[in-house]
Order: sequence, then C-alpha cells, then structure tokens
Amino acid sequence: MQALGLLINLMEHSKQNIASLIVVKTQLSSEDFQKNKDSQERKPTEMPEEVSAVEALVHLFQLREQAARDNEAMNCELKS
Repeated sequence: MQALGLLINLMEHSKQNIASLIVVKTQLSSEDFQKNKDSQERKPTEMPEEVSAVEALVHLFQLREQAARDNEAMNCELKS
C-alpha cells in the first residue's frame, strides 16, 4: 500500500510525471511472468519484450491482491 500512496503523490500534481509513466516501458520479472502466463495471450514460454509501466503496475497490484486473498483464505481454513 505504501507504493500506491507514493505513486499517487508523484502523479497527483505533475503532468510531466503522468506523461513519463504513460511512455515508459519495462519488463516483467520472470517470476511475475510465470504467475501471469495463464492470463496472457502469449505462448507460455515466450517472455514479453516490454510492457507499459501502467500495465506492469496493474499486474503488480493484481498479484498482491491475489496473494492477500489466498492468505485470507488460508487463515480462514486454519480457524475452522
């Protein structure tokens, strides 16, 4: 959540930062790619060359959200 707060602060009042975020490209880590390969249209062994920074951020937050859900489900099972 700290990363999201920092991102909001960096983008909130700076058109230059927003424009940079939209233009910048990055690569997903191989670990993130393996976790996401089922939802991609790419072949499972094909690494994406570059993705937009926005796409990478969305992917990161989706992974974190899924991890939180998995952790919550595991805790509920342990309490039962």
